[in-house]
Amino acid sequence: MRNKKNLKVGKLVRVINRYTSEVMPEVYIITYYMSGGVWQISPITNMSITRHFHTKQLVEVTCE
Repeated sequence: MRNKKNLKVGKLVRVINRYTSEVMPEVYIITYYMSGGVWQISPITNMSITRHFHTKQLVEVTCE
């Protein structure tokens, strides 16, 4: 069975380092879904910066 992450535009996510499997501390917001499981994300602090990551590299932020 596939691991569904249930990601959508507008959700808060963090990036997983693909080399060390460590979750990075900066919080991003998903701004756009691109084809092939690639998401465009922007840091909460500066929405003018965009980065592209695959679904496997993102983890949803849970509120504490």
